[in-house]
Amino acid sequence: TEIYTLSLHDALPISMDGFNISNPVTGALDSRINIDSIQSMGVENSRFSAENGRGSAGVLDLRTKMGDDRLRFDGTNFIPGIASDGGWHVNKWTPRLELSGPIVKGRAWFHNGADVFYSNDTVNGLPRGQNRTHGTTLSDLSRFRVNLTPTNNFTGGVLLNVSDQTRLGLSFVNPAEATTNMRQTMVMSMVRDQQYFSGGALLDVGVADTRGITRSVPQGTDLYEITPFGSQGNYFVNLDRHFYRQQGVANLFLPTLHLAGTHQLKFGVDTEREAFHQETLRHDYEVLLADGTVSRYVTFQGSPFLRHSNFEEAQYLQDHWTPAEGLTLEAGLRAEWNEIVRDLEWAPRFGAAWAPR
Repeated sequence: TEIYTLSLHDALPISMDGFNISNPVTGALDSRINIDSIQSMGVENSRFSAENGRGSAGVLDLRTKMGDDRLRFDGTNFIPGIASDGGWHVNKWTPRLELSGPIVKGRAWFHNGADVFYSNDTVNGLPRGQNRTHGTTLSDLSRFRVNLTPTNNFTGGVLLNVSDQTRLGLSFVNPAEATTNMRQTMVMSMVRDQQYFSGGALLDVGVADTRGITRSVPQGTDLYEITPFGSQGNYFVNLDRHFYRQQGVANLFLPTLHLAGTHQLKFGVDTEREAFHQETLRHDYEVLLADGTVSRYVTFQGSPFLRHSNFEEAQYLQDHWTPAEGLTLEAGLRAEWNEIVRDLEWAPRFGAAWAPR
């Protein structure tokens, strides 16, 4: 039995520049970003505001860099790691590159951050030629910003992830024939527009599209056998999955309201549509006892095709009220609906802070 949450209640939702970057199917953070492209990282593990509703363990928010009027270049980790086990070879290499600067000085800028992670590991106890597993993961984040007018700026970006891993799961008890090769590709594109109005109001609107492919392919179709001394034969699952996410966000920040102190009001809408379809081909496998007799023989029936989708929408309002110097009250209300629960869920929030003089 396979269960897919479609990231409905991720324990720790992860966002990048205000957009969800967790895996649409599993909710895990398997997207890769050049660490040098991160401008700041915020973690809230309790009492997070009404604008953050998904998840129960907190919120992780990543903010990435943007170029300025000066052309900048940076390179890190260009010297690979060398290992001698099984013969001299490059076993680790993680180069990182950054390039940023102006497109039009004072008006438009760009930033690009890329990194590569290469590994070639040797497992002791296996025959030569069958004792290595290697993988290559590439990530590239390209962003731009254009000041269309003095009160309007437009940003956009594309995050690309490509991963290729061979003999995944190789170990002394799991030889090369029983491993899988995994290939993953993910592309996330996003745009955002911010408009400032007279009086201090701000309207922030953005959309993002994420789509990717995961393929896990065994080394062949021979019968897979699980024994007390390890596995043999070819792994029994061949997976081909395609996933998608479309997200739209809108936030309205009102001018400061003076009424029994100062109020900073914020309204927002967050919508997501997530979907995936996959083909899972399984062949027979068996479990053997120590004397080589068959303890269990497993076959599979039913359609190898599976698809699922989910649409969720949330609206919230939030008030940051300062009735007196040193005293702050925050109140918020969030309403959510999704196709899985199919019911409107309300989440009130309240917090207070007092700083003595």
